[in-house]
Amino acid sequence: MVDVPRPEVSKVIEGRPGSSSAQMAELVVRAREFRARRRGREGADGGSRPPAAELDDRARATLESLARGLSLGGRGVVRVVRVARTIADLAEHELIGEEDVVEALAYRPRGRG
Repeated sequence: MVDVPRPEVSKVIEGRPGSSSAQMAELVVRAREFRARRRGREGADGGSRPPAAELDDRARATLESLARGLSLGGRGVVRVVRVARTIADLAEHELIGEEDVVEALAYRPRGRG
């Protein structure tokens, strides 16, 4: 879940452009190519690795702490790791970093554990 705030009036009046659809599409293509290269390096069983194998040490500690605080169950943790992996692929990170985990947790619907 993502809150989208109203744009500042001055930015609208100035006509500041955001990312175009073509730019966003290119970002997705690059992320998919990075994921394919990463999976190629992991070998045939790359998709069956445990979530902890995807996380750097700080990301793992942060996820464990926040998951306890938010009372996340096993499936919730796995979903957070999947979203964090996508965020990391977009940034072309080999391992999921702490910032990827925090961003993924920010996308969770409010009011859910």
